[in-house]
Amino acid sequence: MRILALDVGTKTIGVAVSDELGITANGVATIKRKDIAYDTAELGRIIDRYTPSELLVGIPYRSDGSVGKRGEDIMNFAESLNKAFGIPVKYWDESYSTADA
Repeated sequence: MRILALDVGTKTIGVAVSDELGITANGVATIKRKDIAYDTAELGRIIDRYTPSELLVGIPYRSDGSVGKRGEDIMNFAESLNKAFGIPVKYWDESYSTADA
């Protein structure tokens, strides 16, 4: 039961994959974004290699818990991946993750 985690930015997509037990994860790729077709194809190669059971996608929620424009864009992208690959999508609150780092 591998999980493919995505950190979707405007210029790159960070990709990590969990071990088969879903306990630990390691970074496997950074995709330089070009367009939806290219981004999807690159992720498709990674999905074919690791065959994840779900996608975990980071969303930058606002401090009040709502989703802003950037979060909506990321969710739309994630849903397009769900349609393309049939893999369930879950979201992870990554609010303040850059500041915390």
